[in-house]
Amino acid sequence: MYRSYGYLDAEIKDTEMVFSDDGKHLDLFITVEEGRQFQVGDVTWAGNELFSDAEIASLITLDRGNVFDDTEFAMVQANISTLYADRGYIYATVSPQKDIDRSVVGVKFEITEGQPAHIREINITGNSKTYEEVIRRELVISPGDVFLRSRLIRSLREVFNLGYFAGPPQVIPGRPDENGDLDITLRVEEKPAGQFRLGAGFSQLNRVSGFIGVQEPNFLGRGMRVGFNWEFSRYRQNIDVSLTEPWFAGTPTEVSFNVYNRQQSAVRQQFFTDRRTGIGVRVGRPFPWFDYTSMFVRYTLERVDLSDFSPTYIGPLLLTPWPQTTSAVGITMMRNSTDNPFHPTTGTRTILRGQWTGGMLGGDIDFQRYEIDFSWYDPLFWRFVLEIRNQFGVLDGYRNPLEVPDYEKYRLGGNRRWGLRGYDFYEVVPRGNPQFVGGRFMQISTLQVSFPISDPTIWGLFFAEGGNTWNSFQEATLFDLRKGVGFGVRIELPMLGTVGLDYGYGIDRVGGAAWEPHITFGGTF
Repeated sequence: MYRSYGYLDAEIKDTEMVFSDDGKHLDLFITVEEGRQFQVGDVTWAGNELFSDAEIASLITLDRGNVFDDTEFAMVQANISTLYADRGYIYATVSPQKDIDRSVVGVKFEITEGQPAHIREINITGNSKTYEEVIRRELVISPGDVFLRSRLIRSLREVFNLGYFAGPPQVIPGRPDENGDLDITLRVEEKPAGQFRLGAGFSQLNRVSGFIGVQEPNFLGRGMRVGFNWEFSRYRQNIDVSLTEPWFAGTPTEVSFNVYNRQQSAVRQQFFTDRRTGIGVRVGRPFPWFDYTSMFVRYTLERVDLSDFSPTYIGPLLLTPWPQTTSAVGITMMRNSTDNPFHPTTGTRTILRGQWTGGMLGGDIDFQRYEIDFSWYDPLFWRFVLEIRNQFGVLDGYRNPLEVPDYEKYRLGGNRRWGLRGYDFYEVVPRGNPQFVGGRFMQISTLQVSFPISDPTIWGLFFAEGGNTWNSFQEATLFDLRKGVGFGVRIELPMLGTVGLDYGYGIDRVGGAAWEPHITFGGTF
């Protein structure tokens, strides 16, 4: 601590322990000799040919006349070494020399650059299930490349983000040859990546309910994702089957296909029985001009059948000839620079979506949808992580806003597609609207702090959330939000994946503030 405040000669001269007569207490006396406080003098450097003086100067945070912080001094030395390592000069040395004149410390950094190191071979071990090519295709370094520290770190991130391994690969460097080139071994630790979900329950609303699900993100070790989910209860029946090939034809082209049959019966905030059967095909590739970014195109053909309308529903859906056919194409651009696919601590996640239904695509329904979903993560003190998330969505017709059907409008609440914790499913609609008519513009803002209870299996969180929906963008008042606060927990269970429980307090609920529990399976993005 003294060295951080410029007292470079400070030392503990003596310690004395004095016990009480009964032997139960102890007084500790520490004698410190502080010495002089030193200031920063001239800071110079020499030997840099690869980088300009301006680039080296940008790393020098020791300002002349300030207190000499020995910790900051060591950090400057490390930052210059990292600058060279990021260019492959892993054998570059930065030797600092201190010139002390009374209470002033001058510093000169002697830089010996050497030659860049190259990668001879990349070996992969520990993968008993996953095929080696599945790991290699995620690497952004190759044999023969200059050893770039930044590209190695990026490669470790990409492999970890596959979700098959307990952590980033361990890097084991080999012995360098006479030219300084070396082999690299990446040791991975596989974890059970597949999930099997099976459960049942009983409630006054749903009576007997249950679910059966199988998710395999690394099918046969080839990196393909397959999934089957079946949810069943008195008022809800969902079946969804999906298959995804992330590297179609040996290229970074993701192709996925899914078929589904979903039914939500009329109950609580649902004013009609909603049956949907459809198929979807999605194709995506990394976006060539932006790092961490991918673009996806999806086509969906869906049959929508509404029936069993509640006596309180008096909207235009009663006059619609059911079933209706929906033909839609959507474009999604996603940028994800987070450091962890499960519990991010830094980085951002941005999703831009556009969906066009009907029109030239045919079908019985015509409308368009645009959505933005942005999350920002930043570490706080200890291991607390701050997440700030904002979601916006807007719906419109091609010729008339009335083209947007009621069942596609935004009704917020719960923890599903447009969740708002602290509120019941579909509870939040525009002020003055009947409960069954949602809005064409919505906003949800979230501030959440998460922390590990037992890393990496149990995480706790606190959240404050606000959201609302309006009949149009022009009517929106972005600070007129229905607010909620609460706490929750996320648990990683073998074969089940992530199970979450949130308990939210809806401050602006109709009828008065109240608590609302929410149970989730899997991720929320």
